[in-house]
Amino acid sequence: MKSDSDGSPTYAVKLQYTYAIDGITYEGSRLAFGYAASSGREAHDEIFQRLKEAKVVSARYDPSNPSVSCLSFGLHRSIQMTLLFAVTWLLFVIGFTLMFWLFSRRDSVLLNNLSVQ
Repeated sequence: MKSDSDGSPTYAVKLQYTYAIDGITYEGSRLAFGYAASSGREAHDEIFQRLKEAKVVSARYDPSNPSVSCLSFGLHRSIQMTLLFAVTWLLFVIGFTLMFWLFSRRDSVLLNNLSVQ
């Protein structure tokens, strides 16, 4: 357990594993690319229990660089949350840019439809 910048507890599974490729032994500590600590203890406890109860775990590695490995892959929750945050921030920036652009333009519709004598 660690704490984030505001002092709230965050949780992550820390691990160390060894694997052999063509008779060469490597060490790894990456659960998954993009895996990050979070405040959701239950999710990390579930990962920890699954690993603790496993007799054998398969390491996935980069064939061009076998020292780069992880135990899981795919679009897991840490990556999904990062993508969701990025998309939300992008939409926020686009929305404010459009608002700024719209308010900086002349209101030609209002002026053209204004009936004055």
